[in-house]
Amino acid sequence: MRARDGREGDHNTAQQPPNVARYVFVDPRAEHFHADLDEAKGLLVAVLRATAGRDPLDKQVTELIGELFTPSPDFSTRWAEHHVHRHSRGRKVVNHPAVGTMDLAYDGFALPGDPHVSLPTYTADPGTPSADTLTLPATWADTRKQPTIWATST
Repeated sequence: MRARDGREGDHNTAQQPPNVARYVFVDPRAEHFHADLDEAKGLLVAVLRATAGRDPLDKQVTELIGELFTPSPDFSTRWAEHHVHRHSRGRKVVNHPAVGTMDLAYDGFALPGDPHVSLPTYTADPGTPSADTLTLPATWADTRKQPTIWATST
């Protein structure tokens, strides 16, 4: 449940690892990042409930749930609704701070050794503005890998 947009962290102390739940329920920047924050919150609580139900003695999960009750009445209300859901595919619209809005499909692929652990992937439909936008960070990374060539005159 780690946040993947790289913007989380300022709202928490340094000892807390980045986490999507903290980001969505505590960090005000999440409202801009998620085009449908209500849906993101609902799915997140349902997944947390499924995770907690699968292993009720998982200390990290129970501590995270307890931690979210105090700063977020919205989390508390949603938790009390008892929705349980594992979503492995769907669509998300996000507003990335560097590249703008992207409409992405996501799929979670279960790892063979542990079906409860999945690797999420995000893709954009080919030929769409989101597909073009999704390639921008990759091109930035590629340009950083290029060797610097120094021209000298003789």
